[in-house]
Amino acid sequence: MADGVRRMDQTDQTDQTDQTDRTDRTDQVDQTDQVDRTDQAAQDGKDSGVVGDPPYTDAALARLAMAQEACELARLARAAVPIGEHELRPDGTVRSPGAVLAGAADVLRAAYRFFEAAAVCERTGGASWQLVGDVLGVEAQTAQARFAAAESSFAEQLRSPADPGEGENPGGPGWWRAYTAGNPLEAALDLDDWVLRHEDGDRYGDRYGDGYGDKYGDRYGDGDLGTAPVSGGLARLSDGPARRDRRHHG
Repeated sequence: MADGVRRMDQTDQTDQTDQTDRTDRTDQVDQTDQVDRTDQAAQDGKDSGVVGDPPYTDAALARLAMAQEACELARLARAAVPIGEHELRPDGTVRSPGAVLAGAADVLRAAYRFFEAAAVCERTGGASWQLVGDVLGVEAQTAQARFAAAESSFAEQLRSPADPGEGENPGGPGWWRAYTAGNPLEAALDLDDWVLRHEDGDRYGDRYGDGYGDKYGDRYGDGDLGTAPVSGGLARLSDGPARRDRRHHG
């Protein structure tokens, strides 16, 4: 009996040692990954996001959420452009009736989410309901009724970021919103990569004429993407991890 107890103790100690070694190695890998990401971020002119950095401002997070919705909208719209090899019959009709319309409906829903995210972005930046209504050509009360729920949902996500894995379809709109709210730096770096992967060197003005470029190409900046087109523009609180101040008007 005593020999059995001793063997069990030795086994437990061995298991504990192995577990400690594995934990140490995992921590070391995690630290190495963090250092690598930090070095790469510094090299690219990105904010490192290491422990101690002030949190992003609410306005920056709202703009990031809008960028995420824009990315999803662009992804869905791009998928509708090419005509698949087996999409059409020889007479030009679709082989799967309803598929084209279903895809368009997905794009429309993504456009509405982007629309709401843009309104929330404006509101988080201090815009009044009157301004939002004026831009859309509606009364302030109508604008508030249309976007108040989206604004409240965004504020709740800031207070209590959800786990992307809880009750959401992986890769779906709700999953991405939760991921962006809970991991803003990672989400911004992902969007950096997406933007740079899809940059083809053409500018709106080059492709459609200077007038088109003036209207759309320069709306969100000067057209120079740089190496951190999303993460590089996000503002952080200057006074450290203090309570965020949401200064809405009207």
